[in-house]
Formats: sequence, C-alpha cells, structure tokens
Amino acid sequence: MLRKWVLVASLVGVTVLGGAGFTLALFTDSVQSGGQDFVAGTLALEGNRVDETLEGPIFYISNTDDGAAGDLPGARETGLWAPGDSHMREWQIENIGTLAARLTTIKVTEDAARTVKGPNGEDLADVLQVTVRDVHGNVLASGTLASFFDGRSLTPAVVLEPTDNLDLYITVELPLNTGNDYQGLKTVVTFTAVAEQVRNNP
Repeated sequence: MLRKWVLVASLVGVTVLGGAGFTLALFTDSVQSGGQDFVAGTLALEGNRVDETLEGPIFYISNTDDGAAGDLPGARETGLWAPGDSHMREWQIENIGTLAARLTTIKVTEDAARTVKGPNGEDLADVLQVTVRDVHGNVLASGTLASFFDGRSLTPAVVLEPTDNLDLYITVELPLNTGNDYQGLKTVVTFTAVAEQVRNNP
C-alpha cells in the first residue's frame, strides 16, 4: 500500500474571465421612468461540493485529520491509497450571475509548500490520472494531474445560463503499475474552473 495521499484543497473557487480581458465587459439596459440607466451584467459562478457536510477538501485520507473542519469530521474519507485505487467526487457549479457563462477550462494548482516529492523529483501529480465527466458520463477532459497545471480545455465547452447548475464528476486514479518510488509522497492541489461570458464572445 502506498503511504501517500492526494488532497484537493478546494473546489469552491471558480475563476470567471470576461470577454476581451474584462470581467464585466458587457452591459444590459433597463429603462426607468425619468430616463435610461445602464447596468452592468454580472458574470459569477459558484462551486460546491456534493455529498459533503463541510466546506474544504473532497479527496482526503482521514475524515478527522485532513478532512476535518474544526472538530467536525468529513463524510467521505478515502483511506490510504494503493496502486489501482480510484475515487470519484462530484463538483456542482452554479451560474449565480446575470450573464450566460461558457465553462472552458479546468486548471489545477499545486501547493508546493505542502507537496512532498521524491529525492529525484518524483511527483504524484505525474502519475495520478484525472478524468472529468458530465452527468451523462461523457469525458470532458482527462490526463495526468500534472497535465492540468496549464489548464485542460473542456471538450466541448459547457454553457450555463443564469441559475443553471452543472454537475462535474472528477475521478482520480493511482495506476496499478505505479512503482515504489512514489511511496510516501504527497500532493496538495486546488482545482479551478475557468469560464467566460457567452454574449458577444464567440
């Protein structure tokens, strides 16, 4: 059994990029008596864990250690990982803004200060396999965890109208052929979803 673990530090943050580099690039108009006001539309997404009672990580070994929030334990610990293990967690993204959003990319950031690498630079992110699926089981993005560091495009991109929800299913697998060089290593990462406005942004 490999004495290692993967912690997704947070899945609650969603990065929203506006067209042409502006967060609020477009406007919607509303007419009131006495004149016309122009009100900026908002591009805002919110990410939530599913089947967890606490805010915080979704992949964790111990529900009373790295999976705890204060004195409250997490609901779905993974235990120690061994080659061949895989775990799936659900991430729900909701469009809480007033503009339609196009979810384009999933990006991963590694917390270097909390990640433990091997003596020759071995990194669990290089061997862990990640697959992102939609509710129908379609693969939207896949690759090693490290391949998500620069961002992996969702194929196809997903459009969310205001108030729409999207359920993403993230599976992380430690391949069966993972060697002993990876025992005792740890990676701590954050997943971020990147979106852009749809209107006037082909």
